[in-house]
Amino acid sequence: MFNNQTMRTTRADARKADFSAIFRAINNDFRRYPGGARAIAEVIGINDSTLRNMFSEQTESMPSLWVFLSVLEQLHGQGSMNALCALANGRFMPFEEESEQEDCCCVLESISHFLAWASDATNALADGVLSRNEKAQLSAELDDVQNAILRLRKVLQ
Repeated sequence: MFNNQTMRTTRADARKADFSAIFRAINNDFRRYPGGARAIAEVIGINDSTLRNMFSEQTESMPSLWVFLSVLEQLHGQGSMNALCALANGRFMPFEEESEQEDCCCVLESISHFLAWASDATNALADGVLSRNEKAQLSAELDDVQNAILRLRKVLQ
């Protein structure tokens, strides 16, 4: 028979294993960040060693959602974001810092590019000549447009 502590430890270990790629990527991003994990811990207001333990693969402690998101926000680490997106079978598309007008133009250009490509792809699909690679490209392009639309919404808010 298991006691509650054993069950909690087992679940924490399982979650850590599920997210090990993200924890490795975050630890790599910690090393690249000016001041490392200590600087991030100061910014988000927690103890440095507590932060390191939360993101260590060797410990059972898991970061809270707030700490996890705060760390990602501070890191701006592409490795961390790539690992996170890979869990959802997605891909990370960083956007450059631009003015709102430039942001809107980039997003609309991305949507326009997709619509032109999708029109050709739709005709090919109707003719039954769309290959597996073309279908995958269409799916990736659609993901890009969805991300662009979300970005445009943020700019317009």
